[in-house]
Parts: sequence; structure tokens; C-alpha cells
Amino acid sequence: MLIRVADALYWMSRNIERAEKTAGLLSVQLVQVLETSEDDLLVQQEFDTALNIAASSGEAEKIRKNGNIAMYQVLEYLLFEQDNPNAVLNCVRTARENARSVRDHINHDLWQVINVFYLDVKFAKFEDFTDYQMQNLLRRVKMTSLSVQGVIESTTMRGMPYQMMKVGKWMERAEYTQRTLQAISERLEGDPSSIRYYMRQALQLVNGTEAFMTQKNPTMDPKPILSFIIGHPDFPGSIHYCVRRANEAIEKMQGPQGSNYTQFLFQEINVMIERVEQLAFEDIDLTEEIDQLKAYYTPLQVGEYNR
Repeated sequence: MLIRVADALYWMSRNIERAEKTAGLLSVQLVQVLETSEDDLLVQQEFDTALNIAASSGEAEKIRKNGNIAMYQVLEYLLFEQDNPNAVLNCVRTARENARSVRDHINHDLWQVINVFYLDVKFAKFEDFTDYQMQNLLRRVKMTSLSVQGVIESTTMRGMPYQMMKVGKWMERAEYTQRTLQAISERLEGDPSSIRYYMRQALQLVNGTEAFMTQKNPTMDPKPILSFIIGHPDFPGSIHYCVRRANEAIEKMQGPQGSNYTQFLFQEINVMIERVEQLAFEDIDLTEEIDQLKAYYTPLQVGEYNR
């Protein structure tokens, strides 16, 4: 497979996943805002958390520079802002352009799902949406992403293009979980007494609440929740699960021997998996542990972040 094809498939998949995660994040935060006063300190903190998870610190500063963060600023910036490469519509646009460049490597149904959604929303503007319509848009972004995943799973041959899309999906999801925990850890530093609230929020943001509640004797204590989000081998949002699936996809593309580069990836991923499995959640310093996981994750980046 040509490098340009692999690159396009990888970033198509990552941007679809990123759009879904950002839409889910904003949906949770929008409900929080509608249930309380927008001037409430807690709401300001929620906005700040959303920016830390969905945008780089440099980009987030553009929103923070004028003091208090307003709901419309966050929604507009993370959904529609043309200068924000991580905005949902920019992610959809990038995914569509990548899909268009590799039309002969993806099936028609996959192209249709991505292209139709892009054409429907490419001229969307923040001022065109009421709160209710905004929630509908966020739900549609999530459903489009799920439709893409369904088409890929049900119609795509399990060759190299499929495996490359899987690598992109799982690495994006692992990074989203890492960014979420990083943002939560920063909140905990300023308000350690609210740890159960933040643990509940972490579960919500990684779509893990229902899955976690099926565990034996679930509680909002940090040990079982962190163990679940970071290290559970069967939860599709955990870092452990995501990096293992990425590792399997790379091996299926290259075989167990692979090239020098894939051997490097295997080594880095396995180090991360071992680190996750060895975490002592009883006495965990969340900020320190996430920083270490981030150090292991960084070498796994492929190409530019916002390709």
C-alpha cells in the first residue's frame, strides 16, 4: 500500500473518531450548562475542561483571553471555528477530503456516509442553531461516526486498508482518554475534595458509565474507576484496550517480524501496556501517572497531529 494511501486512511479514521468524541463531550457539557446558571463557577470550570480535552492549550488560550468563558464561545470554537483544526466541522471536512483521495480503496457506502454528512453541514454556522438544534447536530455527528464504523466493520475486506483505519481509530480513542484523564487530574489538583464528582464525570466523558455500572459492586471511588478507564482489557474506551487493538492491527498489516519502524511501534506499545498493567491504583498520583503514559504515547504519533 502506498504511503499516501495509508496516510489518508489513517487520518480519515482519526478525524471521524475525533469529531465523534468532541461532539459527545460538548453534548455532556451543554446539558450541564442548561441545568445551571451560565455564570456559575462550576460551569466555567466545565468549559475550561472541554477546551483542555478538545483543543491544544495554545488554541484554548484564544478563548480564555477575554476572561470568563461563555457557552456560545466554546460551542462555536469547538464546532465551527475555521481556524481551529480540531473543530468538529474541520474534522469532518478533513475526513471527507482524505476519503475522496482514496476512493478506490474504500467502498461506496463508506464514501456516501461521509460525503452526505459533509455536504449537509459544510455551510453550517453557530447562529443558525437553537439549543435544541445544537443537541440534534451533536447527536447526528455521533450517529454519523457510528454509521462509518458500522459500514467499515460490515463491508470492508480485512486487508491493509481496513487495518490502517483501525490503527487510526484506536490511537485517536486512546489519546482522547488520555487527554480526558489529564484534564480531570488538573481539576482535582484545585479541588481534591470533589474527587467522586470528577470520577463520575470522567466515566461520562469516555462513554463508560453504563459499562462501569455493570461491574461487581461499582462505586465512585477513584481506584476502581481509574483501573477501569485506564486498564480494563474489555472496555473499548480504556487505554489498555485501545493500544492492544492498535498493536494487533499493525501486526496484521506487517506480520510479527515487520519492518524496523513497526518493530519500534510494537516495542513502544508493549511498554505502554506493561505500564498500564503495573499501575498501583491504591496510591496513584493521577497527574504523575498520566504524564508518564503520555510520554510513552508520544512516540506513537504518525504524521502531523491535525492532518
